[in-house]
Amino acid sequence: MRALSLTVILVAISAVAGLRYDQLVAEARRQKAPIQKYHDFVKELLHGFRPNQLLKFVAEADGSRIEEFRAIVAEIQTSVENSASGIQNTICWDEIQYWLASVERWIIAEFKLFVTCSSFPNTTEGNQSKQDCINTYTPIKNDNAFAISQLDAIGKPPTGIMHYNLIWLGAYDECLEIMQPRPSNQTYTARYCSAYVPLGSLTGRSIGFQDGSCPTDSIGAVGQALQWHWCMPAQCSTEDVSNLFRSLSGEFCGASCLERHLAISWRAALVIFVLVVLLVFTLVSTAVDYCIQQPALRKAKSQGKKMPPRSKAFRALMCFSMYTNASEILDTKQKPGSINCIHGIRFISMTWVIMGHVFDSAGGTDNVSELFNFTHYFLHQAIANAYFSVDSFFFISGLLLGFLWFKETKTQSAKQVLSAPKWVMFYFHRYVRLTPVYALVLAAFTTLLPYMTVGPLWQQGTPIITDCEKNFWTNMLYINNLVNTDHMCYSVSWYMANDMQFHLVAPIILITLWYSRLGGILFSCILILISICLNFYSTTHFYLYAENIFGAPKDPRAGADGELNYFQYNYYAPWIRFPPYLIGIIIGMLMQIRYGTKRARIPYLVNAVGWMLATAVAMAAVFGLYHYSQGEMMDVGYRAAYSAFSRPGWALALGWLVFSCHYGYGGPINRFLSWKIWMPLSKLSYCAYLLHVFLYYVMSGTTSTNLHWDGPGSWILLRMVPLVVFSFVASFFISPWLELPFMKLEMVLLKTAPRQRNLVSPVENGANGVKPADAQL
Repeated sequence: MRALSLTVILVAISAVAGLRYDQLVAEARRQKAPIQKYHDFVKELLHGFRPNQLLKFVAEADGSRIEEFRAIVAEIQTSVENSASGIQNTICWDEIQYWLASVERWIIAEFKLFVTCSSFPNTTEGNQSKQDCINTYTPIKNDNAFAISQLDAIGKPPTGIMHYNLIWLGAYDECLEIMQPRPSNQTYTARYCSAYVPLGSLTGRSIGFQDGSCPTDSIGAVGQALQWHWCMPAQCSTEDVSNLFRSLSGEFCGASCLERHLAISWRAALVIFVLVVLLVFTLVSTAVDYCIQQPALRKAKSQGKKMPPRSKAFRALMCFSMYTNASEILDTKQKPGSINCIHGIRFISMTWVIMGHVFDSAGGTDNVSELFNFTHYFLHQAIANAYFSVDSFFFISGLLLGFLWFKETKTQSAKQVLSAPKWVMFYFHRYVRLTPVYALVLAAFTTLLPYMTVGPLWQQGTPIITDCEKNFWTNMLYINNLVNTDHMCYSVSWYMANDMQFHLVAPIILITLWYSRLGGILFSCILILISICLNFYSTTHFYLYAENIFGAPKDPRAGADGELNYFQYNYYAPWIRFPPYLIGIIIGMLMQIRYGTKRARIPYLVNAVGWMLATAVAMAAVFGLYHYSQGEMMDVGYRAAYSAFSRPGWALALGWLVFSCHYGYGGPINRFLSWKIWMPLSKLSYCAYLLHVFLYYVMSGTTSTNLHWDGPGSWILLRMVPLVVFSFVASFFISPWLELPFMKLEMVLLKTAPRQRNLVSPVENGANGVKPADAQL
């Protein structure tokens, strides 16, 4: 048993020491592999602890060399003490010293039990001496066993180093179980910490995150940065741990430590209070609606009478009824003239968004290099290039705006169209429609996320939380895609900002098209051409990606800010993302003004050619980067051409699909997309977008093991599908609770008539039971 215990400590120490690093570094240098820097760094870091000498000594130990043993332990402590010069917290340093001294006491006791106590002769007197020896050192060993558990709980250099296993998890539960009573009536406890080291780009290819930087996420390693988990004394703060590791190596860029008992902050308490108040309103409203309002409605309907008008206060209360709101979501009646295929497109696009985000998280797995093999599969592009799902929602948002606005204004005078109060309400209604549930989700994410789960991959004070605390205001003003983009609150919220900004400039397009169809279309084409030129310029000037698809090679001319420039000047930029929205407005206008409720007549040959061209353009957009994602560098001109034309091309292909399906020429595709089952899911897409990232953090943060890429099938079945289900199920409760009530409340308080409401902003059920404002992710 003692031999087994000694083996455990030797294995633990040897793992921490990284004894096999000489061979690994030599092999890396021989191959001139980019991972050489990674091994050099770890070897240098671990060398300061010198436990390899300790291992050699204990392995050869005998009773005559105990002094040498003590000298080596002292050397270890001196090395750590020199490395901890940056620790200002004396209590933390005292605890570290206590831990190291306990490690020394445990090993000495084990050494005595294993060597000294076993050396007594097998005689009566010798057996007594042996027992006395055991009785002396066993309590010492047991009292200091916690220190070995703490050492064992530290993350060790794992297997898979050459596959970029950059997440060195420790034993989370073992660390938190350490509670050692002390003579001073205090208890020694430990906390779980993570340290980060930016390693730069090891692969030279995109892995879906900003490479080579400190982590900006709470799940896994972000970019090609080492994430090393340590079990430290509980008295050490995050700042203490950061200073300790920074003194070990200047390349350390930070650390974070989990709190054993995280106190409820005043922000979290305030958000909980607001949610509880809304929940009470909802429960009361639902009870009154179900027990009073609905029986009265049924009675009036059976008698052929109209319900007497209710007070404004009563109608405001009814806005929060879960019963009525959920019934409206589940309603699948399709109104005449509605664009029914939109429902299927929205649900499929939302599923595609979730698939893309789940796949992006694979960049934080413990075998990143395995994902590069996946890029050789042609269908990989359909998952990795899910970015066009965003353009689908931009297109749908513009399409429904154009379709419904021109329905209301085609018989109105110029004075009515240019009415200032109506345009003020156009903006006000949009803001009120989108913001309440958006703000509540962001508030809950910022304040409540740290309390929702625990685990080794869960960090309560991560940049995703602090970024929201500092930049929440940019989200509420819908400028977060332009201001502080490198510290954006809620990474997927950039879409919300773009869509709102498009809505702000939409009246210019709408009024121009209203005055002159041809002039408005020419003006729109000029705007699209300007966007294409700006896309060309930003891509060629900053040497940006064609698309930040997984596996794409990095142009060395892009420099250290290549990733940041890509998102700031291309992916987030509204002047780059505008064309699909604008194309949607034009197609919506043409469908409404040219045909209205009439059915367009499309010759068979024209329809066939249209479908072939649309399919070819869409396939070229999605699968056009097949070789690029395998690491083959594209000329910057080709990258710029793809970036500039792929999104407008995708919008045109989607426009043909909608046009042909709406007028009955879509065949089985139209029947599938117009299936009534998609209607409730389509209405939930806005909340599903807001919630799915939140839920994925919670799902991933509960795991106690590294994320591991084991193929697309496994990730789809075990991660994507559950996240889709959870997102829409959660949305079915959140939408009638936090989304629809504020929509209705605005109408009650402002007495907005249905016809006026559609004129101001087509956000309600509109022409087809769809909320165009929900035509977002």
